[in-house]
Order: sequence, then structure tokens, then C-alpha cells
Amino acid sequence: MFLRFMIETSCSPLRMLRLAHCTFRTGRKFSKGNFVRAPTIPYDGGLPFVGTSLAIGAAGGAPKLHEYVDSRHKQLGPIFRENMGPVTAVFVSDPSLIRKVFLVEGKFPKHFVPKAWSLYNELHKCKRGLFFMDGEEWYTLRRVMNKYFLSPESIKNLEGLHENLVSHLIQRWKRFDGQEVENLEFEFYRHSISFVLGSLIGNSYWNKFAEYNPYVDELAQKFQQVFETSSKLNVLPSVKLVQFLGLPVWKTFESAVGASLDATLSSVVTKMFPLSREVQTDPQPIVEREFSSTGVQANIPKPKIKGPSLEHQFTQVPNFSPSLCHFLSLLVLLGINVGISFKLYNELYVEKRFAPVATTQTCCLCRMARNVVKKAFDDLSENGLLYKLASENLHEDVISALVSDLLIAAGDTTAFTSQWAVYLLGRDRSVQDAVRRDPSLIRGVVRETLRLYPSAAFIARVLPNAETIDGYHLEKEELVLLSLYTAGRYEKLYPSADKFLPDRWTKEGTGKYKGVLNVNGYLPFAMGARSCIGARLANAQLNMTLSHLLENYDLDTKEESGMVLRLVPVPSRPVRLRIQSRKK
Repeated sequence: MFLRFMIETSCSPLRMLRLAHCTFRTGRKFSKGNFVRAPTIPYDGGLPFVGTSLAIGAAGGAPKLHEYVDSRHKQLGPIFRENMGPVTAVFVSDPSLIRKVFLVEGKFPKHFVPKAWSLYNELHKCKRGLFFMDGEEWYTLRRVMNKYFLSPESIKNLEGLHENLVSHLIQRWKRFDGQEVENLEFEFYRHSISFVLGSLIGNSYWNKFAEYNPYVDELAQKFQQVFETSSKLNVLPSVKLVQFLGLPVWKTFESAVGASLDATLSSVVTKMFPLSREVQTDPQPIVEREFSSTGVQANIPKPKIKGPSLEHQFTQVPNFSPSLCHFLSLLVLLGINVGISFKLYNELYVEKRFAPVATTQTCCLCRMARNVVKKAFDDLSENGLLYKLASENLHEDVISALVSDLLIAAGDTTAFTSQWAVYLLGRDRSVQDAVRRDPSLIRGVVRETLRLYPSAAFIARVLPNAETIDGYHLEKEELVLLSLYTAGRYEKLYPSADKFLPDRWTKEGTGKYKGVLNVNGYLPFAMGARSCIGARLANAQLNMTLSHLLENYDLDTKEESGMVLRLVPVPSRPVRLRIQSRKK
């Protein structure tokens, strides 16, 4: 590249290096001895073939990508283009530019889905939810879900049920009074899953709460196992080599996948529909009781990874397991090379085990969903979101795909946002006292948590057309990554941006926020047609849960924790939360 550059320009090596530096810093290109104005977006092509992947690795790799990109924004400005090796993307951090990107995303916004996901779903005929859909199909179903999931009235009709679920968490935590909450991550996993399940089913969920608890516990354990093991694989250079050498990290991951979510998801979703068919009644208020009466064990052990290996499981069972569909996809999303991930799967399972099966049988998840939806169209609980979806005359497979993906998504985003919230609150007793004096301040707590630790450090969009935004030219089909982590720490919008200040969201007499210069820069759930479908549900859970926790407990977290990316931003070390009952 440099040799060709030197020959074509007929200039000295010293001048060539100066021009190359100019190209990187100003966005100019040098061609045939003449300067040509190129897009003004600063560009770093990195090294041939590998791009800047080595620099990213030296900065901490995928777990620290948000910090690497943040440093690049400080160096290059609010927008830059970078070749990271397998993919080139434009990173945008200025909130006004971010909003303008959303405005040109088109009628059918396209986000980035790793090719292995799409290929795998197509190969095994897996019908998936909104995240995997595009075009008219996505648009039609998204409009249906918008009517209910983004409706204030729909969420308000679930308030009684939500109150009971949060009250159950408060009572459940009484066993931790005066000490550290054991396995906080698991506790919030199960609470988030239960909250979403209840919202889907409606009041009948609470009426059968004790019967449902074992399934929620198992789901939370399985999700936690998979995220723990896949995050370790994320930092390794070659998954195939790790598997070939039989290293412990691979065996642990293989065991977690071998344990499989098939039976759990099948049990949960199968049970969901009969429960939601019951005649709706008002949920009974929660009463003081022993956990044994609710089907919840008094001491839930830390999840242990068990189960047969994939090789053994697939040798014995001819049917395809959809768990591999989810977890191979997780590897790719975490940053592991697409080619290595899919080649590993192809060599181990398609060519050796499933070549005949893949062409003759649909995904086990689809078969399971098709069976359970047949039970769903009788007397659904009218305040449940599932009842409302069923009233739209959607195909059974479509409802199953939507519901299954909602369950899978329930375990991480709000669970980890809850952890970040109690972490921040536990480090500042004055904020806790302020919220107790003014309960409306809890909204500021949630907003500050999502500002500092967004559920997604980056939001991806693929532009349908070439666009020019504030003088910056973006190509058609270009991948644009919106840097929410950096945008949330934008000093021009948030004075003292690195500080946790919930009262900055308090409105003054002028109607403006106390410490937010432009509220339009706050976009934790994205915006536009493809914004987060669960935003209202997540806000309801976070506001209610944190309010009840502060009403009943003093929170204390002494140890400082950093942030790493593991699908979603998570604490770099377990949050150690100590709770103490408040005297009323």
C-alpha cells in the first residue's frame, strides 16, 4: 500500500509519510499526484488485512471496546471511520448527529446482525423474533407490538401484578437482612424473567406463582451459566484452537450448552399458555409467608454447570437443539470471528451430525412453539400482553417466535441495569436519603444509571441510502455505530458528566432540567421505528423495584467496580451489596 502510494505520487518517503498523516487527520486522499477532497470524516485504515484489530486487542479487546472507542472520539472528534479488520464502521458520539442518523434510517431500519446468526437460522428454519426480522415482515409485526408494549395504558393495567412481584422480591431478600445479598446477579436475573413472564401472562401468573417459580429459577441459572462461560471465550483469539486443545474454558462452555435451554424454555412457554387461559381475577395481595410455601428454596445455591457434552447429547438425540442457535450467535456477537465461529459449528455438527437432519426437520424451537401456541387461544388473561397479541390473529409460529425472544432478552438488560443502579445508590447514602424525601427522584436515578451505563454501549444502523449529515458523507449500506457510552458522558450536555447526580433530572421553574443542557441527547432506548420495544416495561420494573428497595432497605456497596462489555455492559467484578432493614 505504501509502496504503491510512493510510486503513484512520485514523492520522497518523508513527504509520503507526511501526506499519509494528513490523510488520516483531515480526511483528504492523495491520488495520481493530485489532492482530491474526500469525505471529511477522519479515517483510520490500520494495517493491511487486520485493520486496527491489534490496537483494539492491546487496549483490552472486546470487553474494553467502549473505552477504546471513547478514546478515539477524544482524539478524532464526534465522528470517525475505522477499519477494524473484518468490518469497517463509522462511529458517532455527538447526540445531535445520533438523532439525525435515526431520522435517515428509513421506513425499514436495518441493524447489524452477524452473518452466522442469519445463516444458521436459515439453515435450520428457525423462526425468530423482531431482532432478526427486516423489511415488511418486521414493520408489520412491530406496529402490532407497538400498540401494546409501548402503550402506557397496557403497562398501567399490570401495576397490581407488578406490585406483587416487587413485593415478593423485598420479602425474599429478608433472609439477607444485615448481610451481603448472595449472588446478586442471579437475584436480578430471576426477578427480570419473572417480571416479563408476568407481564405476558397477566394476573393468572400471580395466582399460580408458586407453581411457576421452579421454572423461573432454572431459566435464571441457565442464562447466567451461558453468559459467564461465553464471556471467557470472548477474550481468546481462536475458539477452534481452544476446542481442539480441550482447554477447561471450552469444556465448561460445552457443558453449559449441553445442559441446554430446550427443556426449560419448553416447560416455561408450555406452562405459560394454560396459565394465561384462566379466567382473569385480581391478583391477591402478597402476604407474609415462608418461602417454602411459594416453591422458592430458602437458600438457592450458586448455579453449577452440569449436563452431558454436546457430542454425547447429539449422538443420542437425533433432533436438533436450538440452544446452539442461541449460543453460537452469542459468540459472534461478543466479537469472535464470524468465519471461525461458523466453521467450528459447520465442521463439528453440520457435516458430522446434522447434514441429513437439517434439510428434513425444522428447528426444535419452532416445533415446541407450534405445539404450545395451540393451547393459547381460549380464555387469556385480559391484562396480559400475550392476550393482546393473540387478539391480532397472528400466526402461531409468529407469536411463539416473539414470545421466545422476549423471554431470552429478559435475563440480561434490566437485570444488569438493576445491578448498576444499586451499585451507584449503595455508594452514595445522601442520594438514598434524597429519594426517600422525594420519591419522584427515582426517575432521575434510573436515567442517571442508563446514562452512565447504557444497556447497549453501541447501537448499530445500516443506512439504506447515501446521506450527508452536517457535512459528513455516509455511504449507502454503511454500518454506523452510535456510541451511547461516550454520548452519555458528553460534558456539553451533562456538566460533571462522570458524576452520579440524579437531581440533574429535576425540572426547574423554567421547565428546563437542572443539570441537563439538552434532554434530546438522552437516548438509552434508541429512537425511531426500531427503538427498544421493551422500554416502557423496563422503566416500570426499574422504577418500582428501586423505589421499594430504598423504602425497605439501606444499601451499601463499598468496592468500586469498572465496566466491561459482555453482550451488555456489566460490572468488572461482582457487585457486593449489603442491605439493612429500615425501621418504619
